[in-house]
This record gives sequence, C-alpha cells and structure tokens, in this order.
Amino acid sequence: MLIKVHQKCILVQTLIEKANLAVTLANEKDDIVAHASFFDHPYGGLVDQAQWEPFLQEHFSAEKCTPMNTLFLHLFVAQPGFTTASIKEIMKYENLGNFAIRLPVLSLSPYTDSTDAGLSGFYRVEDHDDIMRLFTKQPKLPSVFKQPYFLVQLIEDQTENNHTAVCQVSGLYAVWSDMNVCLVWCIFCRQEEKQSTEAAQLPSNQNAFCIQFFTFDKKYEMSSVSIQFWICSFFHLFSPDIHLCVPQDREFCIITVPHLFREFPLLQNFIRVPPRTHFSSFPQELYVFHRHGLRSVEVRRAVASDRPAVSDLVKDLRLNQSLLQDLDRSQVSISTHDNRSVVSSVFLSPENLIVNCAHLPQDVEYICARYNIENYIYFSEHCYEEHARLLHFVLNALFQHFTKHVFKEVLRLAHISCLYHRTYPPELSQENSCVPNLDLFLNCAVPVHPRRQIIYPLEELGTNAPSRRITEDQPPFSLSLISRKLTMEPKVTVNVRIVVVGASDTGLSFLEVLSCFYFFYFYFFYHGYSSRDLALVPLRSHISVITGKMVGLCRKSKRILVSNGKRVPYDFLVLCTGLQYQVPSPTGDVGQSVPNLQLQAQWTHRTYTGPIPSNLFTLNDLHDCRIICWRMALFSCSVLKGHNAVVYGSSVDVYTTVEALLSLGVRGSRIHLVLLPSKPGVSCFSDPSVDKAVTAALKTAEVHVHRNCLLAQMNDGEHPDPLRMVSFTTDAELLRLQCGVSVFINLSTKGVDHDAFRSITKSHLVFDYRLVINSSFHTYDEAILGAGPLTKFSRRYYSDEWTHANFNSREVGQALAVEMLPMFDPTLKPADETADTDRLIPIYKDAKIQGGRLPGGLNYLHVTKPSPNISDPPDSVMKTGRAEMGNYFCLRLNPYHQVETLTCLSLKPLPVSNYLCLYRKHKLLLSQLSTHYNDGLIPDLYR
Repeated sequence: MLIKVHQKCILVQTLIEKANLAVTLANEKDDIVAHASFFDHPYGGLVDQAQWEPFLQEHFSAEKCTPMNTLFLHLFVAQPGFTTASIKEIMKYENLGNFAIRLPVLSLSPYTDSTDAGLSGFYRVEDHDDIMRLFTKQPKLPSVFKQPYFLVQLIEDQTENNHTAVCQVSGLYAVWSDMNVCLVWCIFCRQEEKQSTEAAQLPSNQNAFCIQFFTFDKKYEMSSVSIQFWICSFFHLFSPDIHLCVPQDREFCIITVPHLFREFPLLQNFIRVPPRTHFSSFPQELYVFHRHGLRSVEVRRAVASDRPAVSDLVKDLRLNQSLLQDLDRSQVSISTHDNRSVVSSVFLSPENLIVNCAHLPQDVEYICARYNIENYIYFSEHCYEEHARLLHFVLNALFQHFTKHVFKEVLRLAHISCLYHRTYPPELSQENSCVPNLDLFLNCAVPVHPRRQIIYPLEELGTNAPSRRITEDQPPFSLSLISRKLTMEPKVTVNVRIVVVGASDTGLSFLEVLSCFYFFYFYFFYHGYSSRDLALVPLRSHISVITGKMVGLCRKSKRILVSNGKRVPYDFLVLCTGLQYQVPSPTGDVGQSVPNLQLQAQWTHRTYTGPIPSNLFTLNDLHDCRIICWRMALFSCSVLKGHNAVVYGSSVDVYTTVEALLSLGVRGSRIHLVLLPSKPGVSCFSDPSVDKAVTAALKTAEVHVHRNCLLAQMNDGEHPDPLRMVSFTTDAELLRLQCGVSVFINLSTKGVDHDAFRSITKSHLVFDYRLVINSSFHTYDEAILGAGPLTKFSRRYYSDEWTHANFNSREVGQALAVEMLPMFDPTLKPADETADTDRLIPIYKDAKIQGGRLPGGLNYLHVTKPSPNISDPPDSVMKTGRAEMGNYFCLRLNPYHQVETLTCLSLKPLPVSNYLCLYRKHKLLLSQLSTHYNDGLIPDLYR
C-alpha cells in the first residue's frame, strides 16, 4: 500500500514491518479506526538513526529526550472525525506509558486524565471498603486475607519500618522493612561448590525491604509502575514525594508472589531470582529490584578505550578471549570502514558495563530456507545487511530489566533490523560465542521453529538443483530471533512449575509447543525424535532436565520422588512415560496342555519379580542401544564364537534389531529370532509382500527363525544370572537353545514401568491397566494430566477400543499443550465449564508412522491412518516394483479417493518427509496419478 504525502510515496507495509511499535485501534465490530507506527529514530533522511540525539538537542529544546524515553511517530492515520479521540486512546497503550512521543515540531507527553490512577498517599481507615473490593476480585487469595479485620490491623500496624499506600482507589501497597533475610539467602542465593553452607556469610546489616501485600484494579494495572517513584524514597536517590522515616542503607526491594499468580506489569522491571535447586519446595517466586536500576543508562558503539573495562568485566568467563578478540575486530572494522564484519556496543551506567558483539552472517538464505522466520517478519522487507548474528552478550544481573532497551539500541546503532542467536546441543557447542546467561536473550527473543525440508535428488536435478548454500547440511541448532518490533512486544513470564515425567514423543511434543509459544516464557523442570530434531527445537534452552525415574508421588504436597532421592515440587504434573519393554515372565510350564496363543493371553500382564540376568537386555532408549553395541563388540570376538544372540518378540523392532546385529558383524548363524504366537495370517507387517521379502532376507543371512514360541524357563528354572539357556514352548515340541547365551534381547511385551505403576496406584489415581483420563487429558486430580500410550479413556465413554496409542504421539502432545495454554494465556478464554462437551473422545487425524532398516538392507516406511486395528478394505491400490528387489511402493486410497496408506520398501534411502506429504491427499491433487497408473503409464512410483 502506498500513501502519497507532499509528492512523496510512503510504503506503509515497510513502515509497519520495521516499526518498533505499531498500534491499531479497532471498534467493537473489529473495524479499524486508527493506526500509529512508532520508531526509535526520526523519519526518513533527516538524520542518521544512530546520531539523532545531538541533532535534536542542537535544533530543538529536547535536552531531556533520550533513546530510553523517546519514540518518534512516523505514521498516523485515522477515520475522519476520530483523530483526537484516537490519539488519546493510542497514548493509553501500555507500552507507551514511559515514553514521550516526538514529532519534528510537536511533543506529546503520555496522556492522562482525571480517571487515571496515581499514587495519593498513606493508607487510611476510610479506604478500607474500597480496597476490600479489590481483594474480593482476585480469584485465589491466601488464607490470611480471609481473616476478619485483616486490613484494619494492617493500617494500625504502620510504623517507621512498615508502611502502606494507596493509588487513589485502584491499588494498595504494603511495605515491610523487617524481613527474614536468612530465609531468602538460604533458598535463593547461590554459593560456590567448594564453599560450605556454614562458611556462607550473611550480610552484616539488613539492606532490603519488601512489598508484602500488593493489589491493583485490573483496569489500571499499567499504572502500577508508578510505585517505582515511591520506591525512590526508600532508596533516597531522589527527593521523595512522600516523606518516610526509613534507613538510608536499603539496596534491594523484594517481592515474592505465588507460582500460580500471573506476572503483573510492576514485575516487568524486577529481576526474577531462581531458587538454588529445582528441588526447592518454597511456594513463592522471588523478584528483586536494585537501587541502581533507577539510574540513567547509555548504549553506544564500543571504542578502543573500552577494552580494559570490558576485559575486567569478563575476566572470569570461560570464553573471554574469544569475546575480546571480536571486540578488537570491531575496532579494526571501524577503522577500515568495513560495516559488514563485527559490530560491538557497550552499555554504560555509573558503575556497570556490558558487551554485545554481533557479526552480519553470510548464510541468511540458509536460515530463511530452514526456519520459519516469516512467522515473525516479512523477509522481503529486510535487506541482507540488516540481518546479524549475536556472538557475545554479557550483562550485569542488576540491569536485567534493561535488556530489551539494550537490544533496541543495538539494532538502531548497528543499522540492523533482525538479530539471531544459535543454540547448539552440548556435543556441538561453539567455542566462539560467549552468552553466559542465555535466559536474558530468550526473555526478549522469540523461538523460530524449523521448516519441513524437501529432500532433493541433487544428482538427478543437476544444474536445476537449489543452491548449495541452502541444501548443504550444517551442524543442527535452534534459532531465536529479535527484531525491531519485538523489542516492545509484551511478553508474559509464566512461573508455573510444570513437571513432565517421561521423555516420550508425547512429552517432547508437548514441551516443543510450549517452548515455541513466543509471548510466553516457561520455567520447566527425549525415542521418536532424532538427535537432529532435538537440536532444531529450543527445548534445552527452556527446560531443566532431571535425570532419574519417578518412584513416588505425593498429591497432597504436590511433589514427586525421584530415584536419586530428591523431591521435585510441581504445580502441574504431566505423566507421559509411554510404554516400555518389560523383562519377560517365564510361564514355568514346559508342557503342552494349553495352546501358546491362549497361554500368552494369560501371562501378558504378569510381572517378573526374580533377579534380572546381567545379559538380558530390553531396548527402550538410546542408552540401552549403546550398551548393546558395546556388548556386541565383545560378542564378535573369537573368544565368544560358541555363543548365540537371542532376539525375542514380535514387533517390527525385532527385525530392525536383527539387522543392527548383522551390521555390527555378528554372523547370521549365531542369531536366533524367536517370534511370539500370533493369529494365522497376522504379521507386524500389514503388507504380505513386505513380510515375504523380510523372511527371504533372513533366510539369506542364515538367521534362525523360530515362530509361535513362548518363554517357559530360564536356565531350566535355576538361578537365571548369568543366562546360559532359555526354553520356549511351541505348538509342537519344546524349543531349547542349549548353547551358551551371550545376549538375550527382549522385545516381547510393552507395559507400564513398574515404578511408574506403583507411584500412580499408591497415590490413588484411577488405574485400569492404564492411567485413566478424560477427553481433556485430566485425571481425577486437576493438577495431574496424562497423555500418550500410558493412558486410556474412562469407561464412561464406551470406547475401550480407542486409546492414545492408536494415534500419532506427536499430535497427542500438541493437543495436550493446546489444552493447557488457556490456563496461562491471558488472551485466551478458558473453555465454558457449563457446556456439555465431555461426552465424546477426541479423534486425531495425523498418520501413524512406522519404519526402520530391515534385514537385507531394506529401508521400510509404513504410513497409515489412526485405527483401532480394524481397517476397511481400500477402494483402490497402486503398486509398483517388487519387495524382494528393493523397489516396492504401494499406495492405498480410501472410498473418498484420499491416500490412506503408504508402504515403501527400498534398498535406497527414503526421503521420508517428502512421502509423508502424500498422506490424506486427494487423487486430484496428485496430477491425475491414479488415471495415469490405470493407463499403465507409471512403471515406478519412486520416479
């Protein structure tokens, strides 16, 4: 859109895109009434954006205008007749409360009228009834507020160390200078590992005061920041408006709030202090404000004379030399007028300094192609020179509330609009980036989700292939972005303690959604996600990982007991442990009185309670697989030539395990594949062609295959460790593997982990072979939710055939996150509790995906719709190739002519992400694929 003003065209989209703050005013019908765009520099080519301060002071009476308190209005449009009213409403916007808006000739102060809240004075008895109305509007109040005459006593207890004040009739503050400093010190102050608790020295004098009670009318919440000027009187930095007899040595103002209380505007200027450990049971969050936070600050380009101060600031950091080298490079780039290498800025106050170094990247195209940055910016509106990468960021903790202002100034001074930061996994950590406190950047930035990548056949495309700058693989990293308009984007810190038990696909998907919700920042206390997938999403930056197993659960105190003896407190507990392969329980019956299929049904839920053999393995995670690989390195030695490897189970996992053993150098003649009983004609492969091809590959590799077997005894019923012999009942004669067994890999039956089962049942949660939940993931405890294969729906739905195990676990985790977001998002309305919406179970639509590398080097992929093991016959089938030849491709369409099932078996690597796009596509979207196939024009679906 172009607007012509004084014979000059203004590109509105560019103005809105690069504005630090764009405010749109709409009426009740969502019709736009007015719009204003604000920048941190004057409009157009009037003056360089990094040099406007001296220009403004030279030509105007603007000595008080600083980058910290000034914005410039570049665009304002309004409906005729609404101009004045629109300006008044826009100036009330919360993010303009501390700014003076400057035009070339006109100065507008923040708009206030007689109805705005302001600090009026001490709390009087006459204010009691008005203040009580504010407390009654709060949804959850501590029990102390329910005591009779509580506020009256609060008024009467005012002394020289205890004060109260009112903001007209919109708020109440109660300040105590007598506080338990020792308690705060023990819970929140971190000590060096070598320093004992006894040696820790408490402050010799009490240098803090606290705001013990605080409430404000929601309508005037933004006016609560006016308390900062009242705080000044306690610090004695300025002339107090309210004369209070308070000692002059106060350094800190402290507020503690319950975990479940949302962060109100006043806390935006306070610093959240995390507890010493994740196991702290203290029910409050600590926020601290230091007196230096009220001082004026300056951000400017670094100069050579700053190096000694910078060196002193970062002397204790591990990567300080890398930072100093980049600082020196920035000075060289200034002297050579090279504005495309390194940019450094320093942040000055009377006593503190920070360093911020960024270089302009050459791989902007790679970032744009691999990450969804256009969810936050219009990439075409930003020049390549306006993108930069954050290398170093060091900030004194006392000035954390200036972080957004610092980045706003860095973008302005460096003439850039987008600043990125890469977070690499620990094993790929970069030694050239010094960001000791990543939380400061993440509080201002937004996480950028990776794009789904198209896998190109580069050799076939030749010169038509995309640029190598896009297609070449780089070490995986998660990306965070801060742009001009994000420097003033409101963001809510959620202090709710969400404990997720289980690193399953469901749990990781749940965490991924919450961590990528850009205007939230959570404080959180991995199977199907590959290591690369985990590196691309910002999980490690947003969660704290506790290694161990849940062995106990106390619902009353809201704590879980971990296997290392620690107790982890929670506000919301999410159980998504999934199912694990369990140690098999031998039947002990070597006779043939009952068919194996019936006997298996009787022993499915039996728990093995004996000693676990040291050479019996269940593969449930990457750690288990690494142990097997190490064991196989010994197993393939000549000393162990007479021993066998037994793989026991019936899922696709047993076949991928056999292929892994073969690839590790184990001869097929030493591998015994023992398959569980199954119904006639039923296989873990839904396609008979795949089953035949795998059977042929096992025969070629000389792997021994034993079908319809059930474990009867270990070591003939004697002590099972070490395991030397296993016996299986079959429909014919007893199978005894009499040679020494070096490795017994069990992949037979999945179930709920025993420790998780015991924790759930002892806490009196309903357990019916699985954890019982309702359609919105809730158990019978509102604070405990469950998702994934661990759970089942309550029997009141009469849908026992459907569980979360029938669906895609990632989609279930995403749905769980969407269900919980209204609990924390003030912009989302919670579901209507009176509506009768809990009669049906949710049905998810994403495909169930199964795959792996099978014997014979065959790459297998099977994609199908969620189903309770009852499948309708396909409407049409398209097949090409032969499974035995390694070029098999099969598409099945449902009666609505949509792709419902996809099966691939190939000797070549499969571009899985490409093929997943075919699921649920109508045949008309496949370029008449069905018609061409029926005409015999498609001999190979891979091409």
